[in-house]
Amino acid sequence: MNSPAPYTIESDDFVGLNVLLVEDDEIMRLSLEDRMRLENIPVQVADTLEGARSALEKGDIDMVVADIRLPDGSGSELFDDISRHFPGTPVVLMTAFGDVSDAVALVKAGAVDYLTKPFDMKAFISTVRRNLSRIADMKMSAEPLGLHEDEFRPGS
Repeated sequence: MNSPAPYTIESDDFVGLNVLLVEDDEIMRLSLEDRMRLENIPVQVADTLEGARSALEKGDIDMVVADIRLPDGSGSELFDDISRHFPGTPVVLMTAFGDVSDAVALVKAGAVDYLTKPFDMKAFISTVRRNLSRIADMKMSAEPLGLHEDEFRPGS
């Protein structure tokens, strides 16, 4: 007897979701952004802490992927801002080897994951997809309850 294949969310299910990618290294940012777009993952980009804050204030950000080191601040500051002003928004941190202890501390404080640079692109996409799938599942579960998108945040 064959058991049914597990349900997997297709990339089309990410329509209406937005990932904010915060990376100051232009080559890395463009590479990650291009790959996310090829994978049909909706993405907005920022290269500074201030740019990330501005994008978050405009709304429609469901998940944040951020470098720990930014030219005008840190991923830790960004995580604190998100925790205060956008609770429940999943944050994945990217870090160089020397910053791993900072990333681990942030995961203990509520960030969903961290990736150590240099990382495999498949691992990056897998991490983003896994978290977007959770968000999509939660939003689909909220619809029958009559919860409006603006009232719903993962983790809230």
